[in-house]
Amino acid sequence: MEIDPSYTWKDLRLWASARYFSKQTVSRSNTLYIAPRWETFAGLNYQVNPSLSISATVVNLLNQSGISGSVDATNLYTEEEAKDYINRAGGLLMTGTYIRPFTVEFGLKYNF
Repeated sequence: MEIDPSYTWKDLRLWASARYFSKQTVSRSNTLYIAPRWETFAGLNYQVNPSLSISATVVNLLNQSGISGSVDATNLYTEEEAKDYINRAGGLLMTGTYIRPFTVEFGLKYNF
């Protein structure tokens, strides 16, 4: 599910985005799962003049951490092997794709 509200007043646009991901498997054998999570963003854009705009964006408003995508090292593991792999790693998986950290980004765009 994705929610993308925005509001524009004159040359200023405020926006937000929230994406909900339910429980997902991260291995081809369906032995490991990612807990449900929200990915959240917000920002504003201001059109200074027809050629210049400035923006600010906040990534990961809820400051969540964790993995997303897949964990390649576990693709062929059985459920027991996957649990053993996690236990040997101290409960942490060392490979995969991770959720972007809380970040504030600024932008400047000039059109010729």
